Amino acid sequence: MKKLLAVMLFLVAGQVWAYGELFMLGTTGTRYCSGYKPFRFTPSNSARYFVRLDSDTSVSVFVGNIKAEPDFVSDFDAAFIGNKTLSFDAFYYEDNINHMESVGTIKLDKNGFAKTMNGTFICKGLTDDCYAVGKITGKRIN
Repeated sequence: MKKLLAVMLFLVAGQVWAYGELFMLGTTGTRYCSGYKPFRFTPSNSARYFVRLDSDTSVSVFVGNIKAEPDFVSDFDAAFIGNKTLSFDAFYYEDNINHMESVGTIKLDKNGFAKTMNGTFICKGLTDDCYAVGKITGKRIN
């Protein structure tokens, strides 16, 4: 009964995480740069990414490390697809050279706070002039 009440409360309130929750993401995939062979990357040979949940509609993204100001702020949308699972879409479009989209799932812990984030992404620019496609995996670090 408590679990049902908690889920109903989250559905009514529309908030399933605490604003400010921070995730460290690992990326695995392939980078495509003009004039070079495709490059496979893993969390051990790529930049670290940190994502902070700012609101129901935006997340801040930090490349490399957490700073006073994010490297970019992405539009964000999430919806329940199970009792403890949400699907999400994060989208950032600066221009034709710098853009990113990521879709995936967020798993909630027993208290209803986000604990893991997994998905796929495609991006152009942002850190270099290359395209990249791959998977993200992350855990809440705060």
